[in-house]
Amino acid sequence: MSELYPACGIKVMVGTLHAGEREFPESRRSVEAQTYEYVDHVVISGHPNKEAHALLYKHFLESDADLLIKIDADMVLLEADFIDRVVTTFTDQTAIDTLAIAILDFFSGEEMVGINAYRRTVDWRSDRQIGLFTDSGFSGANRLVIGGAFLHSCVHSPNPSPFQAFHFGVHRGLKVFLSADYGREAQAATQAWYLERTWENFLVRGDDRLGLACLGFELALAGRCVPEDVDYTRSGLRERFEELGDLSTADLRQWIKDLRAGSASAAPVAASRGRFRGTEFHHRKEIRRLEEELRLLRRETDRETARRVKAEKRGRKHLGRAQDDLRRAGKAVEAVRRSPSWRLFSWLSRARPLAYRAGDAPREDPLYAARRHLAAADGCVDAARGEIESNSSASSLEGAGRSQPLMDPKDPRAGRVE
Repeated sequence: MSELYPACGIKVMVGTLHAGEREFPESRRSVEAQTYEYVDHVVISGHPNKEAHALLYKHFLESDADLLIKIDADMVLLEADFIDRVVTTFTDQTAIDTLAIAILDFFSGEEMVGINAYRRTVDWRSDRQIGLFTDSGFSGANRLVIGGAFLHSCVHSPNPSPFQAFHFGVHRGLKVFLSADYGREAQAATQAWYLERTWENFLVRGDDRLGLACLGFELALAGRCVPEDVDYTRSGLRERFEELGDLSTADLRQWIKDLRAGSASAAPVAASRGRFRGTEFHHRKEIRRLEEELRLLRRETDRETARRVKAEKRGRKHLGRAQDDLRRAGKAVEAVRRSPSWRLFSWLSRARPLAYRAGDAPREDPLYAARRHLAAADGCVDAARGEIESNSSASSLEGAGRSQPLMDPKDPRAGRVE
């Protein structure tokens, strides 16, 4: 860790590979607007795709940065705390080496895994890179894929140029066309599904850039493109794109339909499209089932919360009644203490021994009556206090029945003792 970055801070390198993308100025401004303090933005331009990736990873591993966040030149961050949240994710998930982040995408109109972040503990070597799969130089990395949490934090290619869209489709199509040569059939299914979404998005929106992406994809599947075409440093693909001229939306749509109906959509490609469609349907059913379970759980939680609130209200109501009973018992005690029997009890407690010694004991013992009334009042106090203690615990609140007054108003002991 350099002196510019204190030990308490995690230094982040943002790596951008620039090859003439139209969104690059906006992408750079969105990185500069980030609130995270320890950021170094490295831009690599003018190199073929594979060499550019190798230079970026080499630069990262030789630096003192703790994390690398790869943000392409056609990606624009939408939230200023994006890097803060990525750092927090790595801090919380100490076992992961790689974080794959799903973001919004212009072409498919849905989400795509577009941003990768790496801890410097990741094992990467340039000799592991496989052709078009430039991120394949990592080995044994513990990878975490995050979808919804960052989905609205970044958008991929919000404003591509026509050639940029065409190049994008060719790149994706070559990954599908050559996937079997590199043992990447699963990734081919993902790419095929992705371009299916782009094709449907083009049919709905009619944006020619979406159609150019689909055209590049289908031409690559037809074997009319080679891996060298994806390097922006070569002019071959651009020259062929310019030969297309100005295609109308209707001509573009018809050309793509013809390619899809021909050999380009035969056997392995059609299988990839169909396989991912089936997988997507299966997972969407599972997602709907989980969403329904979540709704039921929330509904049950709401009912449980309502029951708890209702029980607490009942408990407070019974507690108030018990406190009223205690006040009434206190008044009964005061009434006993103000009664003639209590005053007689106080006098006899001093005079009674003398009266007994003189053989002049009264026929009715007023002292006994006073003690009886006082004991009844004390019993009311004890009962009221017990009722309060029993109703004050949370466990006894639910299901508590209506408490009864501690003393029956008709009970002669509740009245004033004459």
